[in-house]
Amino acid sequence: MSGSNKQVGVSSFDAGVVFAFAAIRMYLQSRPDWDEAEFNKHVNFFKNARQDGADKTAYELALNALASDHPNVTEAIKQGASTASS
Repeated sequence: MSGSNKQVGVSSFDAGVVFAFAAIRMYLQSRPDWDEAEFNKHVNFFKNARQDGADKTAYELALNALASDHPNVTEAIKQGASTASS
């Protein structure tokens, strides 16, 4: 099985942390001074700091939430915000 397809059991806490990081990224990405290359440089620093023997997939779960673009979620939030203000 490929490491990129490995499934990781996720607790409710872990899922909440992952979604919180995704929300932080989406907010930062909406800012006019957003610099994706600089942001990813910081995320990659921590990805490369994984200790030997640590489960790579589990370790990178939250970091990948930070590194990933979430256009469908961003659009849904925009549509939800416009619906709520109507």
